[in-house]
Amino acid sequence: MTDKFIQMVITVNVNLMLLFVAFVKKYNVQIVYSTLFTAVFCLLLCFKFGEGTIETDFSKLRNAKSLREGSGYWGRKVDGVFQRYLTPTVVVTDYPAQATRVSEILKEEKAVDGELSPISEIRVVEDFLPTEQEEKIKHINHIRKMLTPKIMSYMKPRDKKRAEDIIPFTEPDLRTVSLDDIPEGLKVLYRELDGTIGRLVHVYPLMQSSLNWDGREVMRFAAKIRSAMNEAKIPEGQAAIAGSAPLSAEMISIISTDGPKATLAAFLAVAFLVLIVFRNLKLSGLILG
Repeated sequence: MTDKFIQMVITVNVNLMLLFVAFVKKYNVQIVYSTLFTAVFCLLLCFKFGEGTIETDFSKLRNAKSLREGSGYWGRKVDGVFQRYLTPTVVVTDYPAQATRVSEILKEEKAVDGELSPISEIRVVEDFLPTEQEEKIKHINHIRKMLTPKIMSYMKPRDKKRAEDIIPFTEPDLRTVSLDDIPEGLKVLYRELDGTIGRLVHVYPLMQSSLNWDGREVMRFAAKIRSAMNEAKIPEGQAAIAGSAPLSAEMISIISTDGPKATLAAFLAVAFLVLIVFRNLKLSGLILG
């Protein structure tokens, strides 16, 4: 039974090959011209290759099950609860002054772009400290001197309580607040492995933006950050961007620019291999064609 089955398969294959050979012999001219036309047409299409050729809708590239019930689904739920993305893109600088400068530039650009900006928040650890502390302490001390016990005695109970809640009368020596006074839960977000604090900039995208799904928005978001770094005149190698957005943007850029080069290199390698194996220019040309 097995021998008969094998013989039948061989017979069918031979008959199919004979039909194919007969077809090629009969229409060999048409096959050659159609092949040449197709090759030229494909080469012309290669010149149109660019960023628009690459799929930039990440929702089509991600696991659909994850969006329905996996990490993608729960990630959106968590972001909705907190009304913000919890994982920022981080700019790592060498000096606190660099981080401050990058933060200032990004905030200025965000103000200029308005609603069109892909950035929601820019934060450095110093943002959790009050500004103009020395000047504010002077004003508080001046108000305390004016609000003498006699003047306080003439005040209505409601106004007196309000003044006592605002003005720290029980703390005669006011001091400025430093990074040491920031709660540990906040400082840990800006502390590096070596314990250094102050060199990180957190950049958050807009909740309503399509940053998670639109590759073009991802590239625009990353470009804003790199532009701020360049404007801050940070030498190359003295700062880095960490996060999924710049990584995705870099991948899209590399694929768009290096994809055609890699394809050409692969074709040349195959052509070289065919020439080595067959050692016949005409036969190799037919195979490659």
